[in-house]
Amino acid sequence: MLYPNFTLSGFSKNKEFSNDINSFTRQFFNSLNIAISVKENDFKYFRTPDNTCIYLFHHDKKVNQMTVYKQTIHDFQKEESTEKLLDFQIKNIKESGGDNIYMHDIIYFNMEEGGRVVNCSTQIQDIRELMNVIDKDSYLKNKYSNEFLMTLNEKIKDFVHPYVESVIGDIEYIASICKEKKFTSKSKSIVYNDLDNHVWVSDGMLVLTDQNTGFLCDVQNKDNFSVYFLDKEYKSTEKEINRIKEAIKNNSIDTIEDTVLSVKDGKVTYANSSLMYCLDINLDFSQREIEERGYQKQKHAVDLQSYQYLKDYFYTHFGFNEFQFLCQAFLTLGGGFDYNAKEGAFKYKGVKYLKELDQETDLAGKKFKEITYCYPKNITYLNNDWENGLKLMLEIIKRDKPQCRVFDKETSEESLANVVSYYETQLSKMKSKNKPK
Repeated sequence: MLYPNFTLSGFSKNKEFSNDINSFTRQFFNSLNIAISVKENDFKYFRTPDNTCIYLFHHDKKVNQMTVYKQTIHDFQKEESTEKLLDFQIKNIKESGGDNIYMHDIIYFNMEEGGRVVNCSTQIQDIRELMNVIDKDSYLKNKYSNEFLMTLNEKIKDFVHPYVESVIGDIEYIASICKEKKFTSKSKSIVYNDLDNHVWVSDGMLVLTDQNTGFLCDVQNKDNFSVYFLDKEYKSTEKEINRIKEAIKNNSIDTIEDTVLSVKDGKVTYANSSLMYCLDINLDFSQREIEERGYQKQKHAVDLQSYQYLKDYFYTHFGFNEFQFLCQAFLTLGGGFDYNAKEGAFKYKGVKYLKELDQETDLAGKKFKEITYCYPKNITYLNNDWENGLKLMLEIIKRDKPQCRVFDKETSEESLANVVSYYETQLSKMKSKNKPK
């Protein structure tokens, strides 16, 4: 699931905070010596005293834009010089004239518009760490509390709320399998993805880890639970688990740094959109691994892969009408749908359980001028719902003749004609065939 950048909207609403960050960033930039100057680009860098990262400040004088990047210093790099650590970046900057920088961008300002924040990291932790770097006297820290910083992405609470039931359902399902099958430590865990991913329960808490991240799920009940981030960059998973457990015990959790999702009395109190995205992936792939092993499948009140549910899910979650939904399934390679010949249906990998779904009501009056992709997929059989859906899609294509992207020598008209011809041929063949056994 993709998350909007609510932190950016938080900057837009808090002009004073935005102006302060801009002002202190410019002052700090001016206090540093120029490290690289290419065309109309000045670059300056700063290595943090705790030796954990390097900040690169980039002033594009042509458009008067300031960008701040961050590069993590790994344990094995701590003895290396800043110049050596930035060697790749420096070479790339010089060769591209400052156009290509492969670093984690924290924030960038349009200086001609009063330092307006054009974009920023979705993680509040990144903003807080930058504040500590550019303000040595802690003026910003004292003026803007952690509670204020957490309001920057306040809107994410409403965005995440409809998916809470799905998240806790996945957590409890995976945890129940781990308990039943005695996956109770990293050495006795569900392992998949070339040994990168491990899943187990520790003192009743579900642990999910991959190559770069980890999560600890502390569940009291469906309405009260938290998911914490395990920082594997500098510490072992076991040490991080113990650190979080100790912080829970002592009520000393740093919400901004440690919390991925917090739900109290059924309401979202905090969510980190970047880490929520990673959590979604870990839950999704862990569940698939469990089901592929033949363990009991998770049960839902509805069939998440039914045509009706998927159609309404795409309308609710993505804003797709039925025609766009059908194009995603039948015409888009890499769009998340897999064809199941036995069931005569398309299955969507990333579907989540939503208790309430909106239903489209105005497809009949719409005209469609374009579709994004136009690649027919090999099908041999469709159940009634998907067959009727395909017929609807072809009817609209023939009626509206929308433009589509073409990548070969075909014109848009030829691509559409090929799609219609192929699928009508397959529909004709299906009439003389029974459902595959």
